[in-house]
Amino acid sequence: MGEGVPSTLTLVKVGEEASYGAGTLTTVIPVNPPSGSGAYEQILDQGLRGIPARDFGAYQGASRAEVTLEGIAYKAAMSFWTGGMLSSTPASLAVGINDGGIAYVYTGLLVSELTVRYNSAEGFVTYSVNLIGKEMKSTASFATSHDVGEPPVGWATQVVGPGDCAIEGEWTLSREIALLYCGGEQTPQNAYAGPLEVTARATFDFTSSALVTAFLNKTQGAFSTTFRDSKKNTIFAISAPKMDYGEGPLEIDRSGVYVTLAYSMRALYDLANMTGPVSFS
Repeated sequence: MGEGVPSTLTLVKVGEEASYGAGTLTTVIPVNPPSGSGAYEQILDQGLRGIPARDFGAYQGASRAEVTLEGIAYKAAMSFWTGGMLSSTPASLAVGINDGGIAYVYTGLLVSELTVRYNSAEGFVTYSVNLIGKEMKSTASFATSHDVGEPPVGWATQVVGPGDCAIEGEWTLSREIALLYCGGEQTPQNAYAGPLEVTARATFDFTSSALVTAFLNKTQGAFSTTFRDSKKNTIFAISAPKMDYGEGPLEIDRSGVYVTLAYSMRALYDLANMTGPVSFS
């Protein structure tokens, strides 16, 4: 039998940092197998020397950290991701990965993309999140103790939009993250988040010509998704005060027993009311 670490012992712990790169870890969250990397720019000496070889020196350049996580949309996890997305100056996050006592922390992370997926006929509401930041370094192992409530399930998701019956869909929030490198330091000294971009997709039961008219007329109106648990308690909600239903082609699927219609959407900032493009509650 091998003497390595069983993957079942992997833990992920997340925390909001008080200062950039502090590596603070506070909350263990359930996730699918995580992915994290500590990358350094590779600096190569490829100067011609009259020798039939290309590489004469390899040096370690500036560092960065990248983390990708996926899992069930527990409130404990979503609070970190949505907080990192909506603030004009989001706090940096740390993500620790503990493989059976061998632990590393990825520090100074900002959320670059968050996708939330739901399906009324299948399982849980899920998310995927990409983060980019400062560096990867070793840290002390941490315990499995955590407290999570019941997560949202697909069939309990309630959508308010152009149709009465939403079958499935997703929200995608993204921001460009720029790492700040200062002279004399190998690691980023800060990170800045660009403007928020929000797109969405939703599939509806095709019950009325008004669903097509909403697309043809370039309708822009309120759209919201409330994610609830099996007892119909609200876990969290995403709302757009001004959603454009014409982001992409209107898709009508006639291959099944009943006809469905899918919108590609874009959330806009509502200049009339100075709100948006989305809010979480």
